[in-house]
Amino acid sequence: IGGNYEDIILSVDFHLLDGVNDSEYVKIETDGTKKFWEDLNNVYGQIVPASVQYTFLGNQVKIRFEMEKDGVKQSFRRVLAFGNYQNQTVQPSLLVDLIEKSPLELDQKILQVGSKFPGDMILANYKDGKFGEENLTNSKNWKLLFFYPSDFTFVCPTECLALRDNFGELQKLGVDVYAVSTDLLEVHQAWETMYFGKLPYALVSDYNKQLVRMFGFWNEKEGVSYRGTVIISPDNEIKFMSAQSNDTGRNIEEYLRLIKAFQTPGLKPVNWQDGDAVIETK
Repeated sequence: IGGNYEDIILSVDFHLLDGVNDSEYVKIETDGTKKFWEDLNNVYGQIVPASVQYTFLGNQVKIRFEMEKDGVKQSFRRVLAFGNYQNQTVQPSLLVDLIEKSPLELDQKILQVGSKFPGDMILANYKDGKFGEENLTNSKNWKLLFFYPSDFTFVCPTECLALRDNFGELQKLGVDVYAVSTDLLEVHQAWETMYFGKLPYALVSDYNKQLVRMFGFWNEKEGVSYRGTVIISPDNEIKFMSAQSNDTGRNIEEYLRLIKAFQTPGLKPVNWQDGDAVIETK
């Protein structure tokens, strides 16, 4: 992406030009967007040119920038989500206006192993073709929270497919599955429709980054979550947490092993597998 930074941030709809020049784009201006931008200018001032940064994640372009008014700076992010990467012409791609005011506070990790998952946390999710909300603590099942960086990327769909392939085994263990990113629910809906058809578990939108910050998974530099995994017991105790860099996918079978171990009374030795003996302490 090149050209004037305001043109990029203001742009509403794009077409990818398949078979012609995939690097080209067409910008479509609308009166509604111009008014939206004027309102934003009135409240937050002007863009700080030096602050504009672009991050390319698969078929998303994430634009981070600051606006300044009366010496006060505010941080923003805008996301442009393009269709799929299967050599098809993509129609107007911006699903909704994705400008958000980003929190400026430092990351704070307030949850850890042994903590209770907060009972007042309501998660917005997309499941079975519907938008909804859910309080995890109402469920008496085990819970697997599976944080990933972003929809419309490359490694993330391989992980989500692995979750789908192992969903039957997770169900047998009484586990509720939640795949979590900071994408909007509308982006989750488009991604699932384009790539998976239908997933058997919920896609959670942590758009305000409350969850990723609570677990310490937020990568401020890249503007996405790390690949974080959380296992929660039926009484809402956090039994397991891990995070890793985003260049490598996870092993779902290890989480199955851990859940089986947590569900088995007693002390389990190194490399314990389902059916192995536990350590006798008497």
